Amino acid sequence: MRPSGAGVRAMILAALLVMMSCTPPQVGSQSAARTQTTATSATTGQQPGMPAGQGLVLDDLAAGLAQQNNYRVMFQQDISGEIDSKPFERHTHLALSRASGQVDFVQEVNSSDGSNAYARVIVLGQALYRWQSPMQPCQGTTGEPEVGEILEPAEYLLPIKPASKVGPETVNGIPTQHYRFDQSAGGTSSAGGAGSASGDVWLAETGGHVVKYTLVVAAPTIPDQAGQKLAQNWVYEWQPLEQGEAVALPAGCIEVPLGLPILSDAQTVAYSSGMVSYTSAFTALEAANFYLQKLPELGWASAQTALAAEPRLPVAATFTLSNRHLSLSVEPGDPGGLAVTLFLTAAEVQADASPGSQPPAATAQPEPTIDPTSSPLPADIPLYPGATGLLNMPGSVMFNAPDAPDVVAKYYRDQMAANGWAPENETAVDSLTTIQTWKNAGRSVIVTIGASDGKTYVVVTGP
Repeated sequence: MRPSGAGVRAMILAALLVMMSCTPPQVGSQSAARTQTTATSATTGQQPGMPAGQGLVLDDLAAGLAQQNNYRVMFQQDISGEIDSKPFERHTHLALSRASGQVDFVQEVNSSDGSNAYARVIVLGQALYRWQSPMQPCQGTTGEPEVGEILEPAEYLLPIKPASKVGPETVNGIPTQHYRFDQSAGGTSSAGGAGSASGDVWLAETGGHVVKYTLVVAAPTIPDQAGQKLAQNWVYEWQPLEQGEAVALPAGCIEVPLGLPILSDAQTVAYSSGMVSYTSAFTALEAANFYLQKLPELGWASAQTALAAEPRLPVAATFTLSNRHLSLSVEPGDPGGLAVTLFLTAAEVQADASPGSQPPAATAQPEPTIDPTSSPLPADIPLYPGATGLLNMPGSVMFNAPDAPDVVAKYYRDQMAANGWAPENETAVDSLTTIQTWKNAGRSVIVTIGASDGKTYVVVTGP
């Protein structure tokens, strides 16, 4: 199911706490370091990234990124040591790609205390995709990301004052100036047994943005006030995207079908992964013939031809394009019009286009079966045994079934009838696709069973 805003913010907060609460005092917490360096810059009158006295003051390490449109960033923070004399280890990975307004952001936290987190957000035009786990399917919709849902990793690098110049170097093919700093750059002393810190930063000669940043913090000899003896290693790298490189959806993610045509009077239009639904005042004949004409013009093939007379509802049609499968459902709407739904199945994708160089290994594992007790369907509508790849969308539930379409269709004939549902209509669209319509005490449900790319899928609409 789509993660709630609160859930996404909780995962983001967990990742940020890694970078703030576990930072030893000799470097300073994120907020403290920013406050100190901002005050220093104000009193010296220096701008971020400009020399101050014997060194460089770098107050805002995200400076200059606003002028960059196509790039990839990787940030890795590794923490290890002891907290209250107990072993502790935490690894945080952030990856961000920006390509002509498209965005792919991943954050992953793995911690020995179990405070793990995962979140991924992809923005492709008006389409927005979210993940709460690398093992779960993406949840697509339309709209804008929530505030704080996409982070710029450079904003969480510690400010520097001062840094000494090392000289010009080329990093990731970019001419840069190399600077070096130690614990004094954090504006705090190393008193009290705190471990030492040292780091390097490489600034692009054109644009002035950070191309690379490293920080190594040795564990203190005695615990700090929080009982921590922690060593840290930070690595941040920025690199431009190759010309023509774009953000892409990873394997198995069904896109939000923004490119599919809809009727001119469409109302209450809703998009989600693999589905668009809306209401219309057109007749069923007009709606069916609209798609039987428009979709072939876009390359979608169908064995069905234009209708000559007003059909009995529901109307169903299927279309194929390469290894894609599209199902059309036209049924009675409320009040008196039509409810039109298009279902799109995923194409077979060979590689995950995750940003950064360390995509989670879990994405290569088989999808887990869905626990029937966690089914989003009502109790009198069964989830097929062994179902995988659940997508819970507004008004519809979609999943894969492990058996052939005819076996799955028979299962729903038997189980729906046993649960008190009366069959209203069943349409065999083709040899692989069946649409069943069921009624029960004023409720109406459509069960669509089909196959694409060798997988059987089930869509339950209107539960």
